[in-house]
Amino acid sequence: MQLPASQYSVLDGRKVERISDTTFKCYVGQLRGSPFVQDLNERFEAQMTNEVRYQDGEEPDVKQITSNSFLEVELEVPNWCSFIPNSQIEGVGSSVLQNVLNLSVPRFLAQLEKDYGLWASGDSSRKPVGEL
Repeated sequence: MQLPASQYSVLDGRKVERISDTTFKCYVGQLRGSPFVQDLNERFEAQMTNEVRYQDGEEPDVKQITSNSFLEVELEVPNWCSFIPNSQIEGVGSSVLQNVLNLSVPRFLAQLEKDYGLWASGDSSRKPVGEL
């Protein structure tokens, strides 16, 4: 975890792009579904910060990795769907995004573990290690 950010592996080279030493852009597939969902897809923007830290574990010489994700979402609700209460739109959106986080964060941490294992064994190539 003390490796300079400029040397971080992007973990999945097909879906993650390095923007700067501390910023990465992750591409996710578009939501598929009804014309309503596809229209919302064009009006949707999300920004996520994932802070990964390590700390001492309960056993000596064991480190524990923790991850905190912060997600900010902007959605322009089309005029034609004003009959749907904002609370319902927020509820459905929150549920979908929670499921995305529930799947993607454990995968990210597993890739981070794999990348660390490669680095610890002397592989300094920093090549992507898998798919998110």
